[in-house]
Amino acid sequence: MKKNILILAINSVGSINDGGIYSDMVKELKDKGHELTVVSHDETAKKDFITTEEGFINIRIASGKIQKTSVIKKVLNLRKLDKKSLKRLKKIAIKFDLVVCMISHCAFYKTVKFIKKRDDVFVYNMVKDIFPQNAVDLGMMKKGGLIYRYFKHKESKYYKISDCLGVLSDNAVEFLYKDNPALKNKIIEVNPNSCIPAEKTITEKEKKEILQKYDIPTDKTIFLYGGNLGKPQGIDFVLECIKQNESLQDSFFIIVGNGTEFIKIEKFFSDNKIQNSKLLHRLSGKEFENLCMAADVGLVFLSPLFTVPNYPSRTLSYMQVCLPIIFAVDKSCDAGMIAEKNNYGYNCISGDTEKFFGFVADLTKNTEKRKKMGMRAYKFMTENYSVKNSYEIIMKHLGEK
Repeated sequence: MKKNILILAINSVGSINDGGIYSDMVKELKDKGHELTVVSHDETAKKDFITTEEGFINIRIASGKIQKTSVIKKVLNLRKLDKKSLKRLKKIAIKFDLVVCMISHCAFYKTVKFIKKRDDVFVYNMVKDIFPQNAVDLGMMKKGGLIYRYFKHKESKYYKISDCLGVLSDNAVEFLYKDNPALKNKIIEVNPNSCIPAEKTITEKEKKEILQKYDIPTDKTIFLYGGNLGKPQGIDFVLECIKQNESLQDSFFIIVGNGTEFIKIEKFFSDNKIQNSKLLHRLSGKEFENLCMAADVGLVFLSPLFTVPNYPSRTLSYMQVCLPIIFAVDKSCDAGMIAEKNNYGYNCISGDTEKFFGFVADLTKNTEKRKKMGMRAYKFMTENYSVKNSYEIIMKHLGEK
């Protein structure tokens, strides 16, 4: 049955064809015939944008930076985002049957509270980021401090008005129940990052052309990391791996992205005259996809300081193009454990250089093993991380309400 659905996203949804976990979910809901209103945060915009060109109401709110900014600015801009979103939604006056929150940092609280009370609507909260504890883990916020208590209070209230919390993994379910005793009677279930599966391959000739475009050797096994380059990635271990790889003959590392630690990495490359790795600024979605198809192994790095379970969305980019994955993460993260259990990747704790390079050596010399693991990664993604699955997990609750 067709529903009126409000989607709230912390990342800008420009078009349903952009790809990525936010746009793909919007596309799935639209393709199922529902009426959609999408409100997302656009930190690069100078003014709000409202369009209906793709068959749904798409509202992009300009409220300044939330990522890669000071805590004070984050708080102010989150409040601004909430206030402006609520004002926009009051103007269009649509009665909703379902609210799907794809958020972090407790964004849109007043908006959700208002819509829930007005429409008696089911609120499905897809918890993408366990905040503020992750900021405490990285030393960006003091537990018990004023800013922590502000966000912790917002988190608790948000969870309270949500009818169901969808988290990224089993470890995240366990963590939320333990960290928030008040949630003991709340439905918390696994609803992981998901995408529209579409196997993507290229010829050897195309692969060579892509690598040559970025001055990357074509006769080595290519290990690729793409994504944020900040404190959450535990950059010191990334640099240690880059330095140790200098002595190896057959493996080459590519680091792609931007973030607060990019300049530090750039300086490290320059100071150490790195030859066996390549550092690239953030690429467009299509350019990064091409580079993924030209690579042989995907890399995931997370700081060992985390006590909250994370599941980096970039993992899907690797699985989509049939890459095996090496995870160098923290003890709480179960993404690498899932990969090892299902034979499409390897897992170690960030800082364990010996184990990490044991995986590098294994995947460097075993071409057939890489291919088989990569195919298992794609198969696992289609069966477990498809937006079709996420859609069904959410919509079953409307029948239960």
